This record gives sequence, C-alpha cells and structure tokens, in this order.
Amino acid sequence: MTFLVAFARPEFALLASDTRTTRRSTPDGPATGFDDAGVKVRPTDTGWLAAGPSMCWRDAMLAGTSPADAMRELEAESPAMAELVRERQLTFTIGTDASGCFRDCVDWFGAERFPGPQHLAAALCPNGSDPATLQRLLNGYQAAIKREPLPIVLEATARLYAAVYVHCGPRGTVSPLLTIGLVDAAGRRELLEPQPHDAFLREAAHV
Repeated sequence: MTFLVAFARPEFALLASDTRTTRRSTPDGPATGFDDAGVKVRPTDTGWLAAGPSMCWRDAMLAGTSPADAMRELEAESPAMAELVRERQLTFTIGTDASGCFRDCVDWFGAERFPGPQHLAAALCPNGSDPATLQRLLNGYQAAIKREPLPIVLEATARLYAAVYVHCGPRGTVSPLLTIGLVDAAGRRELLEPQPHDAFLREAAHV
C-alpha cells in the first residue's frame, strides 16, 4: 500500500511517495514479500501523478484509459481487485494551469476526494497504520510547512515519512526511501529520486 502526500500553493506544488510495493496472493491477503525499487511518482501533462493502492490502475490512467473501460477490464480479470479499487483507489496529480499550481485527488471514477483548500496536505495513508497516529503526524506536518519555504517543506516531508516508516515497522507497507515530485508556477518540474530520509534532510539544507 502506498503512502502519498500532496499539496499545492500558488508558487509550487509537492507530491511525495514511498517506494514499497507489497506482494500479496490476494488483494487483501497477507503480505508475501515486498520490493522497494519502484518509483511511484510519474510524469504527466504539466506535473506529476501517483496513485494507490493499485499500480495497474495508475498505469491505465496514465495510458489515457477511461475509468469505466478500465473498471470493466479489471472486473473481468480480478473481481476482488476491482472491488478494492472501487473502495480505496486514489489518484493524486500536481501541475500548473492558468491560476498557478494545483493539486487534484480523485477516486477511481474521477470524483474529487479532497475538495478543500489545496494548500492543506492530502494523504493516502498506508495499510497497517493507526488512523489516529497518522492524523496526528499529518497535523504536525501541516503546522511545520505552513507558509514555509521549500527547504523547510522538504525537511518536514522527510521527517514525516521517517516517522511513518518507524510507525509501520521495517517490514510494513512503507519503505525507508522517499520520492518527491515538485512543480513551480513557471512550469518547471523536478523529481527528487528515491533516497533515504536522512539523505533528503541533508539535501534540503542545500535547496
């Protein structure tokens, strides 16, 4: 299960993700292994896209498949996965438009899930996490990034992901690696490639 965080201000937007893909024999079955080598943040249009829990669904959306067509194909292939996508799938996109930077978060059919102010961080929380603990960490993250410049935001993001990794445990659903996609109002975008949380903290000091 992916841990995603995204927000947008007029001047820049951020989309963060861990890298762990957990293998299961059935969509909600026990974990049989994991892989931390993936990059879940992908380029799209003017910015970046990430989604979860299904990476196959993400790839279908990146390919331009309509949600209705993708769901018909998935229902025929795996009814259990189709049910999981209907219940839990979220797709985060950041980019730029005429008004500046934006953040969208939609369900499987394209309905917005976080229609409030976009400067507030929206998250897809990982399996195995305690909702109250994640909410406390996200509240602290929001307070830490409020009106702060990018280096402070990157540092706070790395600290958030480090805390969630510790909370979920080394064999949980969150990796010790972090990827961050950035876009600014001028249309420049940058992908901070997967690296350990500590490396992000060091890098933030030089942004």
